[in-house]
Amino acid sequence: ACWPVPSGLRRCFAAAARGEVESCSPQLQRSVKGSGGADRPSIRQGLHALTGDRDAEANALVDRSGDAVGEPDARIAVGRAHGDLVDGKLGSDTTSDIATPRDAAIVVANHESNE
Repeated sequence: ACWPVPSGLRRCFAAAARGEVESCSPQLQRSVKGSGGADRPSIRQGLHALTGDRDAEANALVDRSGDAVGEPDARIAVGRAHGDLVDGKLGSDTTSDIATPRDAAIVVANHESNE
């Protein structure tokens, strides 16, 4: 189930794709750019988070994380960031509503320590 993306946010994502995010309102700029630093979500991941496409969001997280994170671990991190019941745990142990490479690395580390 996907939700409609507000037109202002659609215009902002389109502007960001053209490198013109400054034309967005400050609130929308934060939505597109994230909080800053290496852990800010990509535009692609942010868009998938907004539309509710968890699989596509997990794929975008894998792309951000490099070889260290696989798709199953990224899906767990994404689910936890959204507060879903994942891997027997309710999400809430992330610092953001959008999973970061750090969140995914924690999932990987937890799986490795349980092996």
